[in-house]
Order: sequence, then structure tokens, then C-alpha cells
Amino acid sequence: MRQIDLIKLYGQMRCLVVDDMPDVRVAIMGMLRVFGVQHIDVVANGEQAMEACFNNQYHMVLCDYNLGPGRDGQQVLEELRHRNRLNNTSIFVMITAESSREMVLGALEYQPDDYVTKPITQALLRQRLDRVMLRHRELYSIKQAMDEKDYAAAEQRCAERLNANTSYRSSCLQIQAEMNLRLFNFKQAEDIYTGVLAERPVLWAKLGLGKTQVAKKEYTQAEASLKEVIRVNKRVVEAHDLLADAYIGKGETILAQEAMQAAAEVSPKSVMRQRRLAELAKLNQDTQACLDASLRVIKTARNSVYESPDDYLSLARELTELSKEGEANADKYVKETFEVL
Repeated sequence: MRQIDLIKLYGQMRCLVVDDMPDVRVAIMGMLRVFGVQHIDVVANGEQAMEACFNNQYHMVLCDYNLGPGRDGQQVLEELRHRNRLNNTSIFVMITAESSREMVLGALEYQPDDYVTKPITQALLRQRLDRVMLRHRELYSIKQAMDEKDYAAAEQRCAERLNANTSYRSSCLQIQAEMNLRLFNFKQAEDIYTGVLAERPVLWAKLGLGKTQVAKKEYTQAEASLKEVIRVNKRVVEAHDLLADAYIGKGETILAQEAMQAAAEVSPKSVMRQRRLAELAKLNQDTQACLDASLRVIKTARNSVYESPDDYLSLARELTELSKEGEANADKYVKETFEVL
């Protein structure tokens, strides 16, 4: 695509810049203006970002990870996904000075289109956004069908792009397989994953195959597929989650708890994962593990859309149970119970 065509694309975008530093907001806004973006809103924190996104439909959101008190960038993205305020046809780019594994894996779980590390230069931002924009343009009609919940149309449009020898073949295959899973076309999804694996052992296809096998209740096969994914890269957190599903399907709840514990260690900022770990520990009568996970739920859920008073009640119950066991620090647990309530 010629540069003039990219400028035209930028000119059609309405963008939101979220950063708690005024100088950074001004700098990014200036860069976007150079790229051709004409409609730009800027806000300073997560609360303002949510308000802006509820009042407007943005084509692109550039959001810093550290936003001071309140929601961080991950929690902004998490809530936008949860409340359906960020279309598949919209672009979300995470901007961060953080490089910790916890931050990166936590942010990637909610599938931003890209993330850019500070310090940001105009050349770097241009390179990354150009790449995202080109991919976005090629897959736009597919994502439009996904926004409309027309998964059959999205699957068909993937097939059309593949027949046209798209340069985004891998992305189209991933989406096509996922659409088949959503349509419960397990055989078609499995054929896509196995076809890709016959060409080369890419991890997303092996993960997808395991996901399909879990959906088909082929738990033993799923266990083997997912363990292979983890062997190659233990940081693929969804493989641990799916492995727990496979173990639950087989009635092996202790192994399921171990799989969820591994998932929580890889990416600890997920409220839902910590909550599930607490539930499995309770099911297995592992009181201490349940207490530890319940405490992490409370900590992780602060400022999150998934925060719930039920989590405090669950923690209070666990503390009460510990106080009844007659341990030396039973009085401490009673006091903590009242504090939680």
C-alpha cells in the first residue's frame, strides 16, 4: 500500500489517547496528527477513558499501562471487552514503560492489537501503527461480521481471503477455526488445526487442537495436546486453563487445581483465574490454598470490572473455617474475618 493510502486511512480514524502524563499526551497527539489523524480525544486516567468510550465510538485507542490511582491500562482493556465497548473493528494499542512478565502476559490475555514500549519515537510509533493498520484493513470485513455475531459470515469471509492468497493467511486461519468452534463445527475447526500442523508445528494450532478436543470431550487427547504446548512454551497461559478443563472433565480435580495454580503463576493478574483456583482448592478441601487464592482475588479485583462483594464473603468463610480448626492463631483469623466483613 502506498503511503498516501495509509494517510487516507489515518484520516478516517477517530482516536483516543489515554496517559496520565500531560507531556506524553501532547507528544502522541502531535505524532498522530503527522500521520494524518484529524479526530483525537485525550484523557488522563482509566475512569475518564471508560467515560469517553461509553460516549463515543473510537476506531483506535492508545492507552498507557500505568495510569496512576484507579484502573490501569489492562483493566481499561478488560472492561471495554467485558462491556462490549470495543468492537473487533476497533484497534487497541497498549503503551507502556513496564516490561515485567506479569504485565506483558496480563495485557496480552485481553488481546490488544499491539503494545509499544516507552520511550516512543515518531518513527517507532509510525512503524507499529502502519503494520496494525494494514492488517486491520485486510481483516476489516471479517471483524465486521464478528461484531454482528454473524460467525458463519466471518468464517466465509476468511475462506474468501484465503482463496485470494491473502498475505495474512495465518490470521485468517486462526479466525476461521475460532468461528467454526463458536458455531460448534468441531470437525471443521479440527481439520484447520491439523492441516496447519501438517505444514509446520505452530503453537497456536496445537493450542487450538487442544481446545477443540476439550470441546469434543476428548479429554485424554486434549491432555496430550496441551501438555505439548506447555512443554514448548509454559507461558501460554490458555494451555494451562484448558488443561484444567480437561482434568475436570476426567474427574481429576486435584490435577485441575495444579493446572490452575500453574496458570495463576504465569499470569497472576486475572481475577477470574484466581477465583477459579480458589473454587478448585475449596472443592479439594485445600483450605490454605483456597485462602491464599481468595486473598489474591481481593487484591487483583481492585478497580476491576470483575470485583464482587461475593469474593469478600468467600474469604470471610475461609477465615471462619480456619478459626474453627483450633489453631494457635484462631483469634487472628476471627479478627481478620470481621475486618473482611
